[in-house]
Amino acid sequence: MRPILLLLALTSAGGLQPAGFDGFYQPARLIQSQIGEKSSSAPVKPRHELTAELKEFRQTAIPVQFPSNGLMLSGWVYRPQGPGPFPAVVWNHGSEQEPTAHPDLGKFYTSHGYVLFLPIRHGHTPSPGEYIQDVVDRYRAQTHDRATFQRRVVELQDVYNEDVAAAIAWIKKQPFVDGKHIVVTGCSYGGIQTLLTAERGLGVSAFIAFAPAAMSWGNDELRSRLLARCVPPKRRSSSSRPRTITTSARARSWVR
Repeated sequence: MRPILLLLALTSAGGLQPAGFDGFYQPARLIQSQIGEKSSSAPVKPRHELTAELKEFRQTAIPVQFPSNGLMLSGWVYRPQGPGPFPAVVWNHGSEQEPTAHPDLGKFYTSHGYVLFLPIRHGHTPSPGEYIQDVVDRYRAQTHDRATFQRRVVELQDVYNEDVAAAIAWIKKQPFVDGKHIVVTGCSYGGIQTLLTAERGLGVSAFIAFAPAAMSWGNDELRSRLLARCVPPKRRSSSSRPRTITTSARARSWVR
């Protein structure tokens, strides 16, 4: 059975989120310095506070480790009640350096009978390795040709995608998981990782990408790569085309 691909492009009424000046995501502090805007020294408040119920549910997250390219990476697993085996959802975090355990997602998926696995790619705390945005910043300083920089950054996403493949392989082997029913999803950088994983298949049943490249759509290399995943060549028969669903008229225009 061919996998299902869902592309959920979240855009604001005012248009796309702004990309960096070089067409790829840049941390807010760097963009502020480039446009002469001073960053505030006040601590950034979280977007929302966990309810008491979610704080309690967070305690059910099981810390795990899985191997990837010689490193032992970290993650969390939420399990429904019962012995299983259960279908599983693999959630790809975004570009944040310190991903969270997302008890809201854990509670949602487990209440519907799914295991939720939140792997942490290398360089994102607490997994060892170099943080991807530090590598991007180094490329930006070393590379003065826009096309070369964009290509190198897309290649970098492939490097980190090896961690996603390793996470899928690991969760499939767990005795409480039905390895034939795996879904891969994620938002922002996690959406990019989801689409790159969709290129590989890996025996996954469905791929759900939320706002892939929302801050990086100006990267021509990345945009063409992701759209190639969403829009198969015309020579393919309609029966082999993955289903693509978008959530806005603007997003639907990208995949026509």
